[in-house]
Amino acid sequence: GAIVASQDSAAGERSYTLPDSVPQGRFALGGSWNLVGDHATASADGSEIVLRFNAAKVNLVAGSASPQVVAVTVDGTAQPPVVIDGSRLYPLYSGSSGEHVLHLKVPKAGLSAYTFTFG
Repeated sequence: GAIVASQDSAAGERSYTLPDSVPQGRFALGGSWNLVGDHATASADGSEIVLRFNAAKVNLVAGSASPQVVAVTVDGTAQPPVVIDGSRLYPLYSGSSGEHVLHLKVPKAGLSAYTFTFG
């Protein structure tokens, strides 16, 4: 679903704390994010997104003001890093079907996340 529509908060910039657990089919933001329109933009270095999903593939529609390498882990296992360099669909995970927890670590401010898609 859409990043902003799913986040239970008002638009604007604020700091988020990741919860101990994320419910199935939901995500949580960590660090400083600015929610505007249909996207959330990391407003500080080291921001994070955690997603609990049930699928074999996960993609993120995202963009960045300047290229950056995003660290991705699924169920605690490092996945190939993803270079976000323009606004488009980025594959984050392709593996076994089932319930998983994905953790995205954004190194620099400026990454905008729009929506997750699943396969």
